[in-house]
Amino acid sequence: MPKKRPKLNDATIANFEKWISLGAPDPRDHPAADARAVPWARLLAERKTWWSLQPIHRSEPPAVRDAAWSPDPVDRFLLARMEAAGLAPAPDADARTIYRRLCFALTGLPPSAQDATAFAKAATVNRAAALAEATDRLLASPSFGEHWARHWLDLVRYAETHGSEGDPMIPEAWRYRDYVIRAFNHDVPLDELIREHVAGDSNPSALE
Repeated sequence: MPKKRPKLNDATIANFEKWISLGAPDPRDHPAADARAVPWARLLAERKTWWSLQPIHRSEPPAVRDAAWSPDPVDRFLLARMEAAGLAPAPDADARTIYRRLCFALTGLPPSAQDATAFAKAATVNRAAALAEATDRLLASPSFGEHWARHWLDLVRYAETHGSEGDPMIPEAWRYRDYVIRAFNHDVPLDELIREHVAGDSNPSALE
């Protein structure tokens, strides 16, 4: 810790003294009354209206002026908002740029020169088919799970050392890392992944 630190002001010290004299209560146990605070029942009702908590239902794609821009119905939702804002889609990127972006998005790695050339050649014949083939191939690559498992590992605070003084290693931590990678590469559903996390020792499939 720094040897020279500014002293707390008198008002802050007085607040600490008052808090200690009250028995150092945890404000989370008994929140202070606040006229500005929203009642929990009302707050819960508002949160239940969030779009992410609504039942899934089929939505018809909106009508757009430039219907030839994309055959994908999902793109029509995007285009409708752009047209409403007076915007137009950017021109399509060249084949090599598209393939490079796809590789980084799915595997986190740049494409090889040979693969990029092969994709560009295939795209001149049938761009949609070349993109579909490349997407399936990259999704089937072991690098897909290695890349996307990082997001889950960050979420659960995965580490291979304790991070304390001396930073000792955590034995066998790599086994959990490899398990998550396998789960992503085998397209394990989210509910099954959570069950394996909670009760993996009683789930034979999680031990494979």
